[in-house]
Amino acid sequence: VIDSQLAEVAKPDPAIFNLALRDLGGVARGDAWFVGDDPYFDVAGALNAGLDHAILFDRLGLYDDADAKHRVTALTDLLEIEALA
Repeated sequence: VIDSQLAEVAKPDPAIFNLALRDLGGVARGDAWFVGDDPYFDVAGALNAGLDHAILFDRLGLYDDADAKHRVTALTDLLEIEALA
């Protein structure tokens, strides 16, 4: 968990994603998956940080017009995306 107040950086700044990758032991950007519920701060932020797998968790279907390669409405839907990766 990265606390943006403590890190003094917040999404969508790529620096916060870099901190998370570092804290995960240097996971490669192409191997990391980021799941977030905001198309701008989460999905666009992760993509701008170079993560290949940025997934929109749109449980209520609020972002039908969002530009997201992958969208899930339940976390169990991630299993289907994993099969595509």
